[in-house]
Amino acid sequence: NLLDKACTPLELSIKSLKPELTVVDRSKLLDPILLEISDLDPTQEEYYLKFVKEQLGDVSLQTLKNQMKKVEKENTVPSSGEEKVKFNKLLELFNSSDCTVFLDQYDSGWVTVRVNNHYENLKITSEKFVRMMLKMYVREYKDPVGFDAIKLVGTYLAANAMEERNLYNRYAWKEDQLFIDTGSRDWKVIEVSEEGWKITQHEKPVFKRQSHQLPMPEPKTGGDIRKILKYLAVKDEGNQALLLVWLCTCMFEHIPRPGLVIQGIQGSAKTSTADILRRIVDPSKILHVSLSKDHTEFIQLMDHHAIVNLDNLSTIPAWASDALCGATTGAGFQKRMLYRDDDDITYCFKRVFVLNGILLPTIAPDLMDRAIILELTRISTKGRKQETRFLKAFRDDLPDILGGVLDVMVMVIARRHEQLEEYPRLADWYGLGYIAADVLGVREDFVIAYKGAEKAQHSEVVESHDVSMLLVEFMEGKDNWDGTKNEIYAELSKMAEEKKIKKWPKTCSIFGKQLKTLYHNLEEMAFHCEDETDGFKRKFSISRKAPSESNDDDRHVSVIGDGSGFAVSAVSAVILPDINEMELTASDISPVSGAVSTVSLNEKEAQSSEVPVEYIHSMPEEVQGWSDFLQEDFCIHVEWNREEGMSWEEADRLAIEHVKSTPDYLARGPHVY
Repeated sequence: NLLDKACTPLELSIKSLKPELTVVDRSKLLDPILLEISDLDPTQEEYYLKFVKEQLGDVSLQTLKNQMKKVEKENTVPSSGEEKVKFNKLLELFNSSDCTVFLDQYDSGWVTVRVNNHYENLKITSEKFVRMMLKMYVREYKDPVGFDAIKLVGTYLAANAMEERNLYNRYAWKEDQLFIDTGSRDWKVIEVSEEGWKITQHEKPVFKRQSHQLPMPEPKTGGDIRKILKYLAVKDEGNQALLLVWLCTCMFEHIPRPGLVIQGIQGSAKTSTADILRRIVDPSKILHVSLSKDHTEFIQLMDHHAIVNLDNLSTIPAWASDALCGATTGAGFQKRMLYRDDDDITYCFKRVFVLNGILLPTIAPDLMDRAIILELTRISTKGRKQETRFLKAFRDDLPDILGGVLDVMVMVIARRHEQLEEYPRLADWYGLGYIAADVLGVREDFVIAYKGAEKAQHSEVVESHDVSMLLVEFMEGKDNWDGTKNEIYAELSKMAEEKKIKKWPKTCSIFGKQLKTLYHNLEEMAFHCEDETDGFKRKFSISRKAPSESNDDDRHVSVIGDGSGFAVSAVSAVILPDINEMELTASDISPVSGAVSTVSLNEKEAQSSEVPVEYIHSMPEEVQGWSDFLQEDFCIHVEWNREEGMSWEEADRLAIEHVKSTPDYLARGPHVY
């Protein structure tokens, strides 16, 4: 008789099941269907289970029966007696309250509850939810209720939740705005957009709170981010630029951001520096943590902390390095929910890390590519301060510092669509960082320091790894070497034995894998490695990259005269050929200490000159009509192009193309100041 009837609502639901559905989508559709089937008589139950099996195709009847029992058990409502009465009372109390049930991105049940004049998110399985339900019940009925009854109500609510909402830890990027959880008791949120920033409250919060989190200070409008430099032992202007830019971009949770690796000798305030940075952007009762020995615990730790601050490291195991790399770029992680079942807990997040140690705590190439290295110097006795007074002064300045950070972030968001000609790794972050540096007035310092930091990272990796270290030593006095991996492994193994290196790769296969991970670092250190296949024979070659040769044409030469003694960054001066002498002064972009003069010299005179010289050339006629601002940008890019080995003509052409593609030129033409 059932076959002859028209489709019922249950049959229509079953027909919506498709074999190609994902596990998550299948579970959302199937569990309510199985729960409805469990209320039918045995004949109907058997029929509908077979119908479900036909629709899905890849499951057995017994599997469906087991799943139906599990769903039925999870959604069981007490059938009689005192338990059913308490269940109904709890459910009635919850439904009459100003609460909303929803599922997060991992299908965990949550409720948004109204507390006084604001809204909070509580996980249904949390102690806070149990305490809330217990308080409601006792206040209404003057009688306690058991934990099992509350747990059953929570399971029922989660099973019937219809709304879905993504939840975030401290920072959330949504609809071209950044939302920052202040951590305050009244759940205030800082909204940052291209129009400005403001503090507000949401009826549907998008954050989940952790027990260790502390409230952020209330930021001041028109703050000053540079006040942070008073509390950090970072004196190098390049490192200061990197640090300021990192501080203004580390809260953009939707993109991969580089971590900070802080190193220095004892007494250089490594831990204090890391803790101060975290107090600004992610205050916590636990400012820094030690590296867990358990992989699963480490994943959970990273999920609970927006800034992962690992303290006093001497080394990092490979599994932790891989986990940090994955967390930086946004990998997913899984762990088993309970030992008695096969369910998993899924984590998917992006995090930014801060590591510190006396020596560089890691030499893993992948992790180094995702980090900025800051070298601190030891603080002198006179430079040390009492911690209580130091922290009091810092807390007084904290609202100004945070306000300054937010002001820069507003400008970064407003200009986020600007494009650069080329990007290093972590391109999204570098693009925002370049804008932040421009807003802060440290663009040149940032670019130079970041390039220098990249070179330092590659050098550190090459010098710290036995394989690359011996390979560089082997290439001393050689321009190139050709052979096989077995042959180079044999050569380097002899050297390793002479130097008594204990952790040398035991086989050529292991050696080859380790060497391959270092190709990129060796390339940056002017060693090009290449694998080739000649028939059935695999070859390996390494060659030294030759520096670009100078052009032999007559040139003008710039001479740096005596100045104030401060270090200056040399850039190619570009002037008209008929000018024999001139004086240049400092500009906002390229500060110069002391006077700089140019004289006309030919090649012979340049070779006999007793002072260091730098060749320069004539500025193209088109560029001569540009503003000083654009000419300076042109000069800088000419210098960079020359460093890449380009001819003067090619360097000029690409530099002109770059300037013409900048937003300033496109918006205002060649007369931008």
